[in-house]
Amino acid sequence: MFNNLHKWRSIFICFSFIGLTFTGYSQANFSIKGFVKDINDVSLIGVNVVLQATPLGSITDIDGMYELKGNLPVGSYKIIFSYVGYGPKTEKVNLTAGNNDIMINAILDNDALALDEVIVTGSSLNAPKRQLGNAITSLKSADLEKSGTSNALTSLQGRVPGAKITQVSGDPAGAINISLRGVNSISGGSDPLYVIDGIIVSNSSEAVTQTGNPAGESQIGTPRLADINPNDIETINVINGAAAAAIYGSRASNGVVLITTKRGTSGKPKITVGTSFNINQLRKKVYITTYGKQFGFAALRLGNISNVTAATAAANPGTTTTPILRDGATANLPTNLVDVKRYDYQDQIFHTGIGTDNFINFTGGSEKTKYFAGVSYMNNQGIITNTNFSRIGIRLNIDQILTSWASLAVGINAVKSSAKDLPTGNVFWSPINGVNITNNIWDITERDANGNLKAVEPTRINPLSAIETFDMRQNVNRALSNVKLSLFPLEGLQIDLIAGMDAFSQVGTQFLPQYPYAGVNNAYYASGYASTANNISFLYNTDLNITYNKSFGDISSNTAVGYNYQNSRTDYTQSNGEFIAPGFTSVNGSPTRLTSYSLGQYWIDGLFAQQTFGYKNQLFITGAARVDNSSIFSKSQRNQVYTKASMSWVLSDSELWKNSGISNVLSAAKLRASYGEAGGVAAIGTI
Repeated sequence: MFNNLHKWRSIFICFSFIGLTFTGYSQANFSIKGFVKDINDVSLIGVNVVLQATPLGSITDIDGMYELKGNLPVGSYKIIFSYVGYGPKTEKVNLTAGNNDIMINAILDNDALALDEVIVTGSSLNAPKRQLGNAITSLKSADLEKSGTSNALTSLQGRVPGAKITQVSGDPAGAINISLRGVNSISGGSDPLYVIDGIIVSNSSEAVTQTGNPAGESQIGTPRLADINPNDIETINVINGAAAAAIYGSRASNGVVLITTKRGTSGKPKITVGTSFNINQLRKKVYITTYGKQFGFAALRLGNISNVTAATAAANPGTTTTPILRDGATANLPTNLVDVKRYDYQDQIFHTGIGTDNFINFTGGSEKTKYFAGVSYMNNQGIITNTNFSRIGIRLNIDQILTSWASLAVGINAVKSSAKDLPTGNVFWSPINGVNITNNIWDITERDANGNLKAVEPTRINPLSAIETFDMRQNVNRALSNVKLSLFPLEGLQIDLIAGMDAFSQVGTQFLPQYPYAGVNNAYYASGYASTANNISFLYNTDLNITYNKSFGDISSNTAVGYNYQNSRTDYTQSNGEFIAPGFTSVNGSPTRLTSYSLGQYWIDGLFAQQTFGYKNQLFITGAARVDNSSIFSKSQRNQVYTKASMSWVLSDSELWKNSGISNVLSAAKLRASYGEAGGVAAIGTI
């Protein structure tokens, strides 16, 4: 099977280059122009106008006017007008030898269900909504702007049906966990596959600051999609069904999030500037009792309240107990009450953070060359004192028409982000955990004569010690780049070759000084702790997609075949140590320094084929399959097959529906069904 896979790969590559030889002999120079309006005769601004099966396109100006110029082989073409909230319009145009000056106007009607809106379904695949039998949720740039968030994933909250999207920590970067299909693996994660402009990108984040946690499990914050500026995004399409695996293979078992960034438009240069100011506050505090009474005596710890010995009771006059039987053992429970003063530690741990998000975008170009360039800066304080996250990014997208049968798109995004963290999760030195496990009878703001914080409940850590003295910093440098070559050798035939790379480095430093009070459990690094960690991730993928569209009367056919290759490597190095010498704030001050290294790498390649048949643009049947081959799979099971099938029927477009009384009550209706198989590699691990 492995040899067959590589045989078919060679055939696909050869086929793509054979297509280059098919060009017309007779050429037509043309200028197509016109106006686009709605049914109320109002000019529409920003309508997309595309000459199908060519690299040519434009948008309407402030007067609703467009113009297409170029040189193409003689023949019949289709012009497609599309606009958000309106149904698309298709007009035919015949180009003859010589010069062609053609005027074509279009009137667009409202589209309540947006069934003809074109949705991105793969690295270079797309389809109208009416054709899709599986569930896809689509968000536009306007939806992201309304969310008012600086995190691209946060904008999905409440907008993806059936998805569980939660913020897992108070990290100022907004650490987000997305589960599109629920928990489907014991050891593997539930994170979907993320694709940006055809690049498969990583959302994983290694523990480069929260290292060495023997007394609990930390929550790794700042997933790497926090590096993406939402102001650069044009659309987000979420495929949350198993059908995604038939296109993207083993890594898509948890669904796929397809992100498309903004592109340039022809016309005069346009500058867009945006700035925002935000205030971050704790939405609601956890209820904590401040009732001024406690059983037993004031110094009695919560963990020992059910087991007061006779000696302890005698050492604290006035203590009375009653025996209780639990799990076959008898323990003494105090029954007397004493006066105590209680505090709400949340008042000292949480504060109001402020943030700002700024960007400036440049767009413009000619009919053949279009560009989008953007610079952004974001800084966000966390709701916990002394935490913050900042990001600066530069993006450049260029679209170039090479010939009448070829176009090239290039994109690059450089990002630098910095974060100041504090321990999170189930670690006992986490400020949040300090609220949960420390009896709130201690004044955590109290200091000694030298200005140092005083101890709280024996063996515990004063929550303010972590906020005031811990130094945990993370810096990330990231580059995402993509190149897409599109060929149009024959009418209805399109060949796309895509190459993308996602490379980033995480550098983290951590310093926990000795506590200025005695009695802290040694598991909480009472003698001090420091570490430095470096995580280097490199992921690249290449895609070859071939699509062919053909109509036979009332029957339409869309055929797509493709090959995908992914390669990932992650190098992680860490050095840590305890017993930090006075005057040192790094691991260099430790006499017990330990260094470790780990390597994770894998490759995946696969072939897929998808066929869709349509009848009268109302009924659609789709079948697809992908064969995956991966270094993660065992040699005996190296090839895995994923299939899908779907059906979509736009009932409201049928004559029976239109002629019945139902159309007076229900104006639009669509019936869909889908089936898919999926299998993930996340639970297997890398080698």
